[in-house]
Amino acid sequence: MPAPLAYIASVSSRTRFRGLVVLVLALLVTGTVLWVGQSEAQFGWFAYAPLDPGSASALAVVSERRQAGLIVSLTGLLLLSGLVGFMLGRRSGLRSPR
Repeated sequence: MPAPLAYIASVSSRTRFRGLVVLVLALLVTGTVLWVGQSEAQFGWFAYAPLDPGSASALAVVSERRQAGLIVSLTGLLLLSGLVGFMLGRRSGLRSPR
């Protein structure tokens, strides 16, 4: 068995679970900081204002930084849902049948 796989096999499942929880929390915090930590985009001066307020387009600009924050947060939420499902399945498997 290669050295990295031997190390992973020697680590207890509780330690691996705690490591995954720390990874999920780090992903969620990083994604949130990337999403919130940016100020609004500045577009400069326009020569005219639209005559009708309804004619202005509802354009939402999402920067690359915010896209990265969204992807990192969604990855963290996906891992979190997997961990919760694993723990619920593991917990129900410990009950003895009657």
